[in-house]
Amino acid sequence: MQELRCSRYYIDMTARVLFTILVLSLFSFSVLAQTPRRVAQTKVEEEKPQEVDFIPTGEYRLRYRKFENPSGVDGANDEIANFEARGLIDFKVQKGERIYSKARLLYTGVLGQSQDPQQTTDAFLVNLFYGWWKPNDSLNIYFGRFEINISDEKFFAANPYEQVPYVFDGTRFAFETDFAFFDLYLVKLAELKQGTVAGFLTNDPESNLYIINGDLKDLPENLTRFNFHFAQFVRDETIDNGVFPTSPKVNLQHLSIGFKGFIGIFNFDVALAKQFGKQKGKIDASTNFEQNFEGSLMDIEFSIPLPDLYNFNFWLGFHKDSGGEDSQLLGQNVSTYQSLYYNLHRNAGRMDVLRWGNLTYYRVGFQFSFYDSSLLGFEYLNFSKSNPGGGVNFDSNYNLALGSTLKADEGDLGSEFDLWFDQDYDYGFNSRIRLSAFLPGAALKEASTPAENVIFQIFASMLVKF
Repeated sequence: MQELRCSRYYIDMTARVLFTILVLSLFSFSVLAQTPRRVAQTKVEEEKPQEVDFIPTGEYRLRYRKFENPSGVDGANDEIANFEARGLIDFKVQKGERIYSKARLLYTGVLGQSQDPQQTTDAFLVNLFYGWWKPNDSLNIYFGRFEINISDEKFFAANPYEQVPYVFDGTRFAFETDFAFFDLYLVKLAELKQGTVAGFLTNDPESNLYIINGDLKDLPENLTRFNFHFAQFVRDETIDNGVFPTSPKVNLQHLSIGFKGFIGIFNFDVALAKQFGKQKGKIDASTNFEQNFEGSLMDIEFSIPLPDLYNFNFWLGFHKDSGGEDSQLLGQNVSTYQSLYYNLHRNAGRMDVLRWGNLTYYRVGFQFSFYDSSLLGFEYLNFSKSNPGGGVNFDSNYNLALGSTLKADEGDLGSEFDLWFDQDYDYGFNSRIRLSAFLPGAALKEASTPAENVIFQIFASMLVKF
């Protein structure tokens, strides 16, 4: 058995090496195939000294968030209120038209902790750092730590609303053909800790992500965007200090299409996704488990924009992602949709109470500008479980989060109201005020720890860009 495991290990490592060599060879050929055309031009450019441009940009954001009764429990009288600060500065250093480097310094903190260094949550970090090279007119190469924004951010997004935006370490190849724009992402998600139990674990455990993304050109008149992408998550099996169960070996594939367009005065925006693959590991030293991924997602929005009427926009949306009980002990497959890195704040309500995964909701809303620099908006959402027997994901700001306390086989999660006002000023200054309320549904009201009270959130922010 030991020899078999070793042989599988070397086969797996050999396959990874061959795959990497193949990808790099294909792109090297693409670059070199067009290089001879530019030899003469390159020699001329080398003779001319190129200036280095230094381009700084940045922003400072201060926001106030107050949660009234975040547990929803009657008589708890709990609340959370704080001021969150964030400052970021982007530095772009560019030489000529074919090479540059970009870095971002990021500060995050909570006001009121400057005199209490033992309790401070302040952080100062390099959030972004990558290089860019354009070897020819159709190919761009990014390498380092960068953001990933795909299509309408339903699956991969930088999440700028969060205190620390999402970034990824790896390489991106972006190239253009006559019919589409393509991206290939090779991402290292994590170097994992090697366990203390030998014999069945990878010697160098890691977690990686591979994405092929495409956006079609020359679309029909009624389509404004058609995107498709395939993503693969690969994770080696690990064990924490020899304590079972293991963190499973994962091979998850995600396939998605998204398209946007209009019919008459109606706009539509559709995103569809299907997940497959499997994960396997050990419940204990002698018991294995294996599960297939069976997740799916559908997100649809219809809107009616009326630009001549104070930029009025009305929308109606529906979202459903799959859910299940997903028990390893019972040998059930993973039916719950794996939510990837979607834009958290732009989806499932501005209070950020609920996250995707076994979640169904519809929403209706409108917004309009009574002045060019002002925006007033309102949205109502109604939430339920896709599968009443499964769990749901709550944001960590809310003490509702213990999914085990939800009433079994009850799907009604509640509803949310959001009312917001945005104001843009001169010199890159913006302010926002939002009032929101979440009304718990039967799954929370009839839980073992009932959450019956309305949860309120008051939000205000100021943003300066330069």
